[in-house]
Amino acid sequence: MTEYKRGNWSDQEPPFEDGDVVISANCMQEKPGTVICEKVKDLTILGGNFTNCVAQETWTVKGGNWNQIDFAALEAADAAERAAKVAALEVERAKVQAAISSPFSMATAGMTAVVKEGQIVVVKSAVVEGKL
Repeated sequence: MTEYKRGNWSDQEPPFEDGDVVISANCMQEKPGTVICEKVKDLTILGGNFTNCVAQETWTVKGGNWNQIDFAALEAADAAERAAKVAALEVERAKVQAAISSPFSMATAGMTAVVKEGQIVVVKSAVVEGKL
């Protein structure tokens, strides 16, 4: 019997064997529903990070973090959000460039530009009753 007080087996197969006691360990896995220590039938877990791990029915589990998190889905959602923000910024940039190209375009876009310290600075103006 081994008593584990610490250890990091993230995205790895932990070395637990029958009769072991896990007080604390990091055994987080990348994919939800990952079976670890499939051949181990007698294991006591008192604490630790077991995100995305599945406990065997024969184990005694008294604590720990057993969340199931789809990291790939979270990353995809984050990437989509970032892409949408970049696309919105590109639209704004295109509007500014079009507005700078002619004073009429700037007026219809509700913008004004000033030269400050040798650089063109675009200032958005509020539209009130269809007039600038």
